[in-house]
Amino acid sequence: MKKLIFSCMLVWSGWSSAQEFTSFEGTNGKWGFQDFYGNVVIEAIFDRAGDFSQGRAAVMVNDAIGFIDTTGKFIIPCKYSWSSGFSGGFAIVKLNSKYGYVDLKGNEITPIHFDYVFPFRNGYSIVNQGGTYTEKGFLGGKYGVIDTNGILVVNPRYDFIDSYQLLMFQGKMQPLAQVTRATRVLVGNDNFLSLLNCQVGYLDSNGKEVIPIKYGELAFSEGGLIWGMKEGKWGLLNQSGKATTPFKYDYLPASRTELYGADTVLLIHVEVDSKFGFINREGREVITPIYEDYLSFSEGLIAMKRNGKWGFLNQEGKIVIPIMYDQVKSFEGGYAVVQLAGEEFQIDSDGKRQN
Repeated sequence: MKKLIFSCMLVWSGWSSAQEFTSFEGTNGKWGFQDFYGNVVIEAIFDRAGDFSQGRAAVMVNDAIGFIDTTGKFIIPCKYSWSSGFSGGFAIVKLNSKYGYVDLKGNEITPIHFDYVFPFRNGYSIVNQGGTYTEKGFLGGKYGVIDTNGILVVNPRYDFIDSYQLLMFQGKMQPLAQVTRATRVLVGNDNFLSLLNCQVGYLDSNGKEVIPIKYGELAFSEGGLIWGMKEGKWGLLNQSGKATTPFKYDYLPASRTELYGADTVLLIHVEVDSKFGFINREGREVITPIYEDYLSFSEGLIAMKRNGKWGFLNQEGKIVIPIMYDQVKSFEGGYAVVQLAGEEFQIDSDGKRQN
């Protein structure tokens, strides 16, 4: 169940600019506006007034809200039951229990028919139809996206859409990074995560499904990598949403440094049945996930453990130092400390004993 919390009160903003006027309550119980020095510039004739933002101020007359300019002239007549302040050239308004937008000239850029709308961000706004405001928040309905021309670019058919790095998960709104355990979230300004029938996808600003809505989770991790989950298993996707690996991995790179690289090589840690391996950006398994443990790459080599013994592999996944040691440390300055049959000594990058 989706739950978004909104205020039902008219937003009376604070100071927005030293050059604009602020509201005050007169001795007659009405509201007007004064300048920075306290001089009355618009007489106290309104039942309620908010401060100016972008040259417009919300005022209330006979329980209806409209907007005036800095001369006191009505730009938007008092007919709305609720309004936000202006931001980015638009204000959200409410009329007959429905929401929409007006611009600075008072034009309604869409019919006032949505059950809720969000503020514009990067030229787009998320809208809802069919939802209901309750004491516990805003629930239900379907979500879509409009642009600043009022054009519906994504039809309201999704259970949730978000461009603010939040996602509905297990009945709660949570940050995407918390949901997916990704170390970094990369959500483009003009892109939207969506949820439909408990499946997650990714839309572009034209409403096209870049990543089909068929995944249990999506993660956008370091280096621009995209991970999708199907039936409890993770796979890697390219920027077009095409799977580049089978959906077989148990682990999504997260809390540790999972991207290893030297020069142009980039390898990503994966797990299958508690065994470790590495894939490259294209999804090819460079090191098959058959190892019990590993140390970080150092000087082009990585220590991997199998059947209780350690050895070293290169970034192409080739075993260059046999898997035979009881304990090892990563290479440093061309040498690694290893332990074999209770004896500790150094080896070079060719595996030759040095002492």
